[in-house]
Amino acid sequence: MNGRTRTRAGFSLVELMVVIVILGILATIVTVRVMQHVAKARVEKARIQMSEIMKALDLHKLAEKAYPDSLESLVEATEAHPEGLLQVIPSDPWGNAYEYVNGTEHGYDLVCYGADGQEGGEGDDADLNSWELAGVPASSETTTTTTTSGTGSSPGTSSGTGSGTK
Repeated sequence: MNGRTRTRAGFSLVELMVVIVILGILATIVTVRVMQHVAKARVEKARIQMSEIMKALDLHKLAEKAYPDSLESLVEATEAHPEGLLQVIPSDPWGNAYEYVNGTEHGYDLVCYGADGQEGGEGDDADLNSWELAGVPASSETTTTTTTSGTGSSPGTSSGTGSGTK
């Protein structure tokens, strides 16, 4: 009976370290992939929010014959829209306010400055502009819009700005 074989009771330290390293590599790969999708989702959310604001701006123009001087006008009750066109002016997905300028060559400019909140940039920091999204008014309408908007500015000036959140 002295010929008993010895059985292993657990894993060696080297085996545990190999498993931990493999799990760490897998976790890193998954985290990088997930973060790429999160960044893309934020850009897409900004595009959707800008599209909704642009629709509200166009509805305001139909009802009032001019684009509003500020985004805050979209949440105010009017005779045509007793509950306002928007419930609130959303912040962009990075927590910054959208910049709105009335009376530009495009009729209006609505801009999201991306993750860094500053003009310019690439990737997540790239700016999103209303005139690059579908459904922006043609520039042939802008000269009449500017003169009837009550801002007293000529096309291309930046008076009448408003970028607020509620």
